[in-house]
Amino acid sequence: MAKGFSLIELLISLSLISLTATIGIPVASKFIQQQKVTSDLYSVVRMINLARTEAIKTKKTVDVCGLNSNDDCHSHWIKLAILEQEERSSKGHQPLHQTQLTGNYRSAQWSSFQRSSKLSFNASGFSNHLNGSLYLCHAKHPELNRAIRVSKSGKTTIISNYHLLSERCSVE
Repeated sequence: MAKGFSLIELLISLSLISLTATIGIPVASKFIQQQKVTSDLYSVVRMINLARTEAIKTKKTVDVCGLNSNDDCHSHWIKLAILEQEERSSKGHQPLHQTQLTGNYRSAQWSSFQRSSKLSFNASGFSNHLNGSLYLCHAKHPELNRAIRVSKSGKTTIISNYHLLSERCSVE
């Protein structure tokens, strides 16, 4: 009696493995994207809380903003930084903290009442704006669109309502 697999058994095994991979890879890919969005949400909330704490601690105005290629504040927040306002006005400013979003976003747009490209906290820990929102519009999965709303007091709220965000993200 010969030991090993027959050709039929080997072909059946390979077809089952390829079928499992065909079904599993897209599910795993979406799961990974979902985890990146969650991670980015918490990173942004942490940055906002850190900026507010820093403003209260140093008794200076502190900004959170997206940085463009020249390291200037911009309303597109893929690369975020916390900057002291006095330091930012001088050349060669160094961010207090910075991070990069890792999700696959079509846009990460900051929108505030006064159309400012940054979120500023004064020495009392309050925002200089009424309210603002960061809209994270996912490139592949619209159901992963999210928003972070920031109140004047610095309280953050994560919004994941698909219908509310799909309209906002389709406009851009």
